[in-house]
Amino acid sequence: MKQFLSIIITAVLLVISCNGQPNTQTTIEVGIINPVGGKTYVVFSEIDTDTTSSSLVEGMDYLNPDVSDLIVTLQNQSTVGDTLWGELVFNDCEVPKGNLLGQEGGGLAIAMKTVSETGRTGMAATALGILTAVYEEAGKFASERVLYGKPISALQGIQFLMAEIYAQLEISRLLCYRASWMKDQNMRFDTESAMAKWYACEAAANAAKKAVEIHGAYGIMKEYTVQRLLRDAMVTIPAGGTGEIGKVVLARAALAPFRKK
Repeated sequence: MKQFLSIIITAVLLVISCNGQPNTQTTIEVGIINPVGGKTYVVFSEIDTDTTSSSLVEGMDYLNPDVSDLIVTLQNQSTVGDTLWGELVFNDCEVPKGNLLGQEGGGLAIAMKTVSETGRTGMAATALGILTAVYEEAGKFASERVLYGKPISALQGIQFLMAEIYAQLEISRLLCYRASWMKDQNMRFDTESAMAKWYACEAAANAAKKAVEIHGAYGIMKEYTVQRLLRDAMVTIPAGGTGEIGKVVLARAALAPFRKK
């Protein structure tokens, strides 16, 4: 069985057993980001297949690449920047109940709180960084690429694309800064973080696509950064809470004033 999960601290894993009892499933492979560099992993495990409840478990030193019940491998994958992708393979790997973090069955609540309070704003900030790079790369190329005796930035079609990228960048910046400020003020910001995450990530992917168009055929060549920025932007959309769930949160807030009491 193979699953790919998103990152929390060093890695997020699905572990076979959290109560010290063997499970009928003997091997599971989990795709993670940054699989090497640490001995401790925070993992989520399904402990009840009927209710799909989850628990948060902390791995200890015995969960390291030198033991037979856990194997760490690296893969050559295209990911965000130079981040490493890899796999952890669990073979009859048992985690003692003493390693349980929080209450048994409470892992899902912890995970959702992490996504709401940290994951969305963090991924929105990531998308904002990608958007900034997209704007800089597109503007630089448009100003330096000469066609018909003048830079292509003089062409109205290119100007329209740059205007859209610029607007998306500034809107995303304001949304991200507002959500982050509200978090710093200990205010409730689930709607604002969902809005910042959804808009900034979609805008980053959309702007990166425009940047590739500005570059023309150069846009898909590895010598130019925009091809990587497009892949990076696409990763942010499902990571840190999907856009669809974010829109559920936004719809709830949008319709709240119109609910009949």
